[in-house]
Amino acid sequence: MVLDENGFQRLFAAAEGALRPILLLAFDTGMRKEELVALRWEQVDLDASTIELANEDTKTDEPRIVVLTMRAKEALRALPSRFKKHFVFVNPKTKTRWVDIKKRFRRAVKAADLDGLWFHDLRRSFITRARRVGVPESMVMRMSGHRTRTRGSSDPEGFVRVLLPRLAG
Repeated sequence: MVLDENGFQRLFAAAEGALRPILLLAFDTGMRKEELVALRWEQVDLDASTIELANEDTKTDEPRIVVLTMRAKEALRALPSRFKKHFVFVNPKTKTRWVDIKKRFRRAVKAADLDGLWFHDLRRSFITRARRVGVPESMVMRMSGHRTRTRGSSDPEGFVRVLLPRLAG
């Protein structure tokens, strides 16, 4: 299932507070669930509006730079733990990184009446939305961490920064 902005807003509104920034980053960046729940503050550069994923942080074992939308950047900035050096998304009950967000996600899906939605669909939605606003397929593949057959743009961050505002609106 691919969500448009309205569908995402329904999911976001139905989600518990601690889950909302995770959902937003998944929808606006195409990051994988494990990349998000394992995200550490040292990987985040709010001044540059980027997240740096090292090869050990990604499913494909290939490093990549994730460019943040303005609202993703603001969501990160609003997190209470932003001055700490450990995980970005912390389970409010355990005070440690999230291990599993499945139950909270399923509750939000049910409350938003989005039966059949999986967390991975947020990634699919990012990819679909990026293609719809004109981002070339090879660039979308690089942005989302898919292996590509072509190298794409030699300036992926610059290209992405031009087109990213279209995704958030």
